This record gives sequence, C-alpha cells and structure tokens, in this order.
Amino acid sequence: MMNGAQVSELRKTVGGGQSGDWIACVKSDAKPYIGFFAVFIENEKVVDFRRAVGIDRCEAAIYSPLPPPVVQKKTPPKRNKIHPASAKN
Repeated sequence: MMNGAQVSELRKTVGGGQSGDWIACVKSDAKPYIGFFAVFIENEKVVDFRRAVGIDRCEAAIYSPLPPPVVQKKTPPKRNKIHPASAKN
C-alpha cells in the first residue's frame, strides 16, 4: 500500500468518528489499496486508520510524496578490551 503513496499534512481531528488528536490522509494508487485512507495519531503514535470518509476531507487535501522510512543505525555494544597479561611495558 505504501509503495508510491502520498501523504497530506497533519491537522487536528474534528471529532464525530475521528479518533486521536491529529489526522493525516494517505493517497494510494497501489492495488488493491487504491483510494484515500485516514490515519489518526495521538501522543505521537498511530492509534487508528481506516478508509477515508467524508468527514476526513481527504479528497480535498494537498499531497506530497511519502518520505522514506527513517532507519536508525544500531550501534554494536561496547566491549571491554582484554589486555593479555604478557603484554607489559
């Protein structure tokens, strides 16, 4: 679904069937997910999503390409260096 998807800017929810504090709309052209979807956010987490309905106003939103996902680099755990006993100055 997310391949080639576009996203709207965040805006406040209006209640009446919208959960969360914020809504973003996603427009997808990927089969079988062609259409508009509403994504609801609260406390910086997605709390719900569904196919958009009229109250979401997704058809009138301005869309931009979805940015690539942020991949955090995993740093390897630090290891204690073991010095051999025979290595003395």
